[in-house]
Amino acid sequence: MISSLEIYKKQRMYSWNKEGWFVPLSLSLEGLGATDAAWKPPQGGNTIWQMVNHMNYWNERILLGLNGKSYVSNLPNEDTFGDPGHAEDTSGWSDTLKRTHRIANEIEKMLDELTEEELQVLPVYKDLSEWMMHDAYHTGQIVLLRKLQGSWPMKRG
Repeated sequence: MISSLEIYKKQRMYSWNKEGWFVPLSLSLEGLGATDAAWKPPQGGNTIWQMVNHMNYWNERILLGLNGKSYVSNLPNEDTFGDPGHAEDTSGWSDTLKRTHRIANEIEKMLDELTEEELQVLPVYKDLSEWMMHDAYHTGQIVLLRKLQGSWPMKRG
């Protein structure tokens, strides 16, 4: 029988960098520059940059939890989205993407190092499934925004 740890590792792989039934986060951001990341939908809403900030914030919380530390947030959810970004700030966008990749790599490493027994006693254990669905949800929003702005590669469909 497959362990919950193996299921979480597989879910994480598909939500981060392996394409299956949906586009993973890393591929949804591929080729995206600061101009499009900072694009604000005309009818309102968050920029892609803000969504990535938001996911980075919560993914860092999960990473804390996987390390056995408190991962509870004291921030109102709206504050986790941060600044909408600036079209000319290619350095800032690059730093945001580096942070995203660093967090993802650290999470993958932690999941590889933990045993099933170690994982199940961590308080974060109960939140892992919802967290992965949360990333998939926002990744879908990123793809939709890229399609609306015309920055989604046509070959991807």
